[in-house]
Amino acid sequence: MRLARLRTGSLALALGVVLVAAPAPPFAPVAPVALAAPTGPAASAAPVALADDTAPPLPACTYADIRTPVTGYASWRSVIVDTRLALPRWYSPPDLVYTGLPGVSADQLVRRFVIPDLRAMVAGARAAGFRLRVDSGYRSYAEQARLFKVYIARLGRPTALLRVARAGHSEHELGTAVDLASDKGTWPWATANSWRYGWVVSYPYGQTVTSCYRSEPWHLRYVGRARAAAIHAAAMVPRLWLWIHVPAARA
Repeated sequence: MRLARLRTGSLALALGVVLVAAPAPPFAPVAPVALAAPTGPAASAAPVALADDTAPPLPACTYADIRTPVTGYASWRSVIVDTRLALPRWYSPPDLVYTGLPGVSADQLVRRFVIPDLRAMVAGARAAGFRLRVDSGYRSYAEQARLFKVYIARLGRPTALLRVARAGHSEHELGTAVDLASDKGTWPWATANSWRYGWVVSYPYGQTVTSCYRSEPWHLRYVGRARAAAIHAAAMVPRLWLWIHVPAARA
């Protein structure tokens, strides 16, 4: 999730990389709502994974600290982290790299395999006339805990819970999520096109009951091109898609 005005300075993405070693009341349980279905050639061409017809209902966005079942570093695309499910404190991907090309981003960390499609997305945005800059990348458990405390101090706990994840519950801790800077037109472009490069918007507009957080068009999670295309074609919030299609991720 984006640090908004809490960050100092803009950050930027690189073509070269450097390897570096008391809960608030829960949301009412409301049935998940799918996003509007995509249309056009891209929608019909996107691969669609088969759903598990035996999947239990998606849990409501209550607050708990249940260890998410999938924690292997190789299973990054299948991990669910939300208001219930959390990564262990020790989770720290071993292949983090800096992204650092001046004018696009600066000194943010992501997992190494993310770089090619991040680079491709930046190029795609540039070709469409938009400047894509990365505002935030990987955060450790401790960094996420500090950020959550800052939001509580400024906004109060109920509002903070809708705007930033508690430590262990943030997709940023996976090393496969980024927040985009608010350059003009970037967020709408990313919402419409990021799936083509393996990225999905985790918290779409109007889907708080399903995603557990307020809309964040700047927050993208990398799941790979095939899975991103499947999520786009299914017109689902990523959390719901993973719950239905990845039984091992449920708890």
